[in-house]
Order: sequence, then C-alpha cells, then structure tokens
Amino acid sequence: MSTFPHNYSAPTKQGVPDVVIPSSLMSQRVPKSIPTRNQILSQPSMSGSANASGTINFQIPGGQNQNGFLRAGSLFWRGKVKVTLAAVGGNANNVVQFSSDSLSAASLINRFSLNANGVNLETISRYDVYHAILQSSAMNPNYIDKDSSIAEYCNSGITSGTADNATFDFCIPLCSGVLSNEKSFPLFLSGLYLQFDLNTAIGAFKTRGTSSENPASYVVSENELVYEIIQPDYSLLQSMREQMNASGKLFELPCSTALGLQTNQAASTSSFSYQVGLNLASVSAVLMAEIETAKEVLGKGASSAVVRNSFIRNSTLTSAVSRRYFLDSRPLCNYPIATDSQNLLECQRALSALLDPQITTLGARAVADDEQDSYTASSVDKQRFYVSGQSARRFYEADAIAMPGTPANTLVIQNTKAGSNVASSVYIFVVFDQIVVISADGSVAIAK
Repeated sequence: MSTFPHNYSAPTKQGVPDVVIPSSLMSQRVPKSIPTRNQILSQPSMSGSANASGTINFQIPGGQNQNGFLRAGSLFWRGKVKVTLAAVGGNANNVVQFSSDSLSAASLINRFSLNANGVNLETISRYDVYHAILQSSAMNPNYIDKDSSIAEYCNSGITSGTADNATFDFCIPLCSGVLSNEKSFPLFLSGLYLQFDLNTAIGAFKTRGTSSENPASYVVSENELVYEIIQPDYSLLQSMREQMNASGKLFELPCSTALGLQTNQAASTSSFSYQVGLNLASVSAVLMAEIETAKEVLGKGASSAVVRNSFIRNSTLTSAVSRRYFLDSRPLCNYPIATDSQNLLECQRALSALLDPQITTLGARAVADDEQDSYTASSVDKQRFYVSGQSARRFYEADAIAMPGTPANTLVIQNTKAGSNVASSVYIFVVFDQIVVISADGSVAIAK
C-alpha cells in the first residue's frame, strides 16, 4: 500500500568537493542490525461477526517487552463477507460488487478509529471514500488493477448468477498514518485498539445484471488483523524504557492523517460554499470528491453498466468556472482552477505526486466515440475518479521536518459553475500532520 504523503530525495548537499571518487569504486562498511525475532501474527476480532451498520473491534496487545514493535506497513484486515440479495436474481449474468469508485472491499468501512491507551490517534469518517480517493489518485494503477483486484476485489466482483447471495474473502491494507508510517509502532510501550463502523448494505455493495436485486443485508465473519511484530532483545527495550524514565524523553511518531467531513449540494445550483473550523497546526492538503446522491442510494443496475459511487466533476467542462480553497482567508492557489487538466495536476500536487510517473490517476481522457465513465466525459455526471484538491504543504523533507504543512484555524471552499448540476454528496478530507508521543509508562498524547 502506498503511503501518503510520498517522500522524495533530499536536495544535493551544498559544499561538496568538485572532484570525488565514485562510490561504486570505494569500499563500504554497512552496520549490521541488532538481533531481533520477527513474527507474523493473527489477532481475531474481539466482537466476532458483524452485520450491516454494525461494528468490529480489535485489540492489539501492548505494554510489555514481549510485544516489541508493530512493523510499519505490515497490517491488514482479513475477513469473509456474505451478501444476501433482496430476492433471487433469476439470471446467470448477475454480478455483486463493492460500491466505491475503485470497487474496493474498503467500501465496508464507514468510519475507522485507532486508539492507544484510551487516546484517539486517528478517526477517519467515511473511510470508504478516503480509501477510494487515495486508490484513484495517489497509487500505481498496476497495483490497483492487479494486486488490489485480488486482495480487495478492486475493479472486480463476483458473478452470483441465480443465487441470492455472494461471498467475498478479502484483505484490506489500511490507509492509516500510524499503521503505514515509516516508523514502527512501539507496542512494548502501548497497545492499540481498532474499530470499524460498517456501512449499510447498499452503502457497501451494488449489483448489476438483467434482473438483479438490491443488496438486502450482509454479515462479516472470520475477522482478524494480520501484522508483523519485531521483537528486539528484552534488555534493549528495558534499557530504552529506563532511559526515557530518567531523562523524561518521549517516543515520538510523526504522521499524517485525515479529517473527514461531509455535506451536500442541491441540484441546479451555480455555487457551492463550505466553511469549517480546524484549529490545526499543520494542514498538508485539502481533498474533495462529489458522488451523485441518486447513485449512492441505488443498489442495482442494468447488465451493461457497473453501478458504483463514482467521483464526478458535477458540471460540464465548459460550465466549470473555479474551485477555490482558503485557509484562514488565504487562497491555496492564486488563480481559479477550472479545466480538467488543471484540476488533475493540482490534485496530484496535493497528494505529493505531481509529475511522478509512478503515481497516476486511474482516470483517462475520454475517447471521442466512447466517453462514458471517463475522467473528462462531457456530461455533468458521467465522470470517474474526478477528485479535486490543493496543497498546503510547505516542505517535502518528511524525514527532517515535522509539521511541514500550514497552520490553519478555518477552511473555506468556494466552487462556482455556470451550468446546472445534479444533487450530490460532497466529501471533504483535510489531510493534516500530527505527532504521537508516548512516555515510558505508556501514557499517550497527540500534538496536532
């Protein structure tokens, strides 16, 4: 899973000699790591199975030396979900799919929460939309079309045929600032508690076919977190704990996460305005995606069209006038963003992927004779993967600088259009930086 924001190499150091021996011609001494024992563990859910709109809870043990570190980027949620349709479909070509624009199994998750010793580290509301935004605009399409199609059913589905149910075996890597961090989490100081609040049946699934039926219910079972722990020698961990106690130093874990916000836009309105208080020390980016309201409440579609919660421009290209984002009344960009090409590049800048050939959108320009469901479709609501965003990040040296974003107390978004639009749900994600600090006794605090 690609992490956000993406890191780039530091600029060349000043003051280097004019002539040097190439490193390939020189000997190099690389230090060996300390002895560790690594294990891949499976932690079952505390709450067992869950139905639509239910919750799933996990407890990762911590606080003891034997817990070691949770390896960064190693955790994923594995489970089995059985979807029951409202009635027997009756045709062999009926297909059940997840609902997000990328058709990912993350469509199950309405809200993701992560806590340590009673302190909230992350809460991402409408995680399903956030996950789809990152997949559509901040990852490698080959990863989505291949690896994620196997693990998360991205751009895939199950042919249910005449059966009234379908079963998915899924694995979901989480887009979490703490769990996908460059630094491994010190479980020897504190455990972790995860909670998934699930979507409704139609919120998580869509069906298509000649006479398909709406998803009526589902149950998620066999839930477990799979992750790797790194166990250094206990004496080393005890020494770290004692040094922290003696000096008062804290274990610090800088990370980025997202504040999820939701509003709506009525049909046939020429302007959209939204304001919210933030009180954040470092905002790195603002992202926004619109989903047609009629599509969100739709559970089924014809066999010729995949029903999904697509991200749309919600205007024709000629009627899009401007997209403006303001932090504390200061515009993030001093010119109005109107065209598709501008929007794409500013969104990539917000995702730290500008002009990066390894990180591309899943969308594409419409072909003249087939522009349905493309990034640049000429209609109001036929786009896919159309995410808007602007960057507030001041520096990209993630390893050297904490809180590289912009301090902000308020966010204002102003969009104007010259033509009519469809009613939509508007999802806004404020990506901000924070520092998780943990003391020797396991007390946890957040600076943000």
